[in-house]
Amino acid sequence: MQISVRTYSTKSTSWRTQHFKLNCSPASGNLAFAKRLCADIRAHPISMLAPPALRWTCSGGPFQPQLQVHAKWKGRSTHFGGSPGCDWPGGTALDAYWSATTSDAEALAKIEPRLGCDDNPTLLAKPTPLASAVACVHGLWTPRTARLIRQAKQREPLSVLTRAKVFPEQIGASQCKIRLPPLGSAPHTGLCGITITHGWSSPIVNFTVSWQTGKHAHRYRWRVSVSHGYARLLGTQGAAPPTFQAHGSPVPAWLRADEARLLRGFGSPTPTHISYIRYPTKIAVIWQFARTVICDSCSAPSNDSLPRGRILRASFDLSTHQMAGAPRDLSFRFCGKTPLPPLAACLKR
Repeated sequence: MQISVRTYSTKSTSWRTQHFKLNCSPASGNLAFAKRLCADIRAHPISMLAPPALRWTCSGGPFQPQLQVHAKWKGRSTHFGGSPGCDWPGGTALDAYWSATTSDAEALAKIEPRLGCDDNPTLLAKPTPLASAVACVHGLWTPRTARLIRQAKQREPLSVLTRAKVFPEQIGASQCKIRLPPLGSAPHTGLCGITITHGWSSPIVNFTVSWQTGKHAHRYRWRVSVSHGYARLLGTQGAAPPTFQAHGSPVPAWLRADEARLLRGFGSPTPTHISYIRYPTKIAVIWQFARTVICDSCSAPSNDSLPRGRILRASFDLSTHQMAGAPRDLSFRFCGKTPLPPLAACLKR
């Protein structure tokens, strides 16, 4: 590998060019931290030797250093260049090489954890999840933030959204499929993102979904505090949360119509999430609601004894498309009166 560094000297008011060499079989050359850089190359060969096409660039200042990297990898020659820490992908590797040319071990140690940002398949997807890429490149992706997000996702209703792979695993945002009222409408493309505030004192993990209908922008947010590994839902913001379409096979049209018909008996509430469990002859549907819903169409001695709850389960026959169990017994149930947590009770096969 050959690295050319072009820098501007304020003393001579002119540009100068330096040349460095790095070999990794074995580690040698006149570039500082040769063994360390060779280890980085083995861990991130794409980032360090042949970064993907640019997704963004920056103009930088007129006297920023310029690096050119020429390398041989897998029997072919590669070349890329630019200003360190400027372009993405590619700028992170240039920043690492620049730190080596200046023998700055402290700067290299800060850059190395970010080399994965330039070869992460999630970040290189199209369309580019810019919020996630910016968070990664600027060092916001840390083991601590990943742990806080995992712990926050254990809290209902976010635990179900985790299984549906709605939100990313780190700070940032990615596209997600959502459904808006009325139930059964076509899915929309939204943006599901995560931010963390007060990260080093009293962390709050914010889960936000935003979407557009016509000229109107909408947003719904869950705020979860995490303390000593315990997550607590602080509250939600937004008028009506969307429902989410989990990864997997689409929901049949007849089932969406049956869902809407059943929920009309509860005042047509909007679920925060819907889960589906498929059996040989039926499919179970579990709805989660932000507030307690009441079965107004049910018969009961008094209003206080009407069935109610926040997590509802019903089953539908795959051949007849009717509610399984009807009319012999109550063909839906609220979960919550068992030793198991309400959601776990409803999701149990």
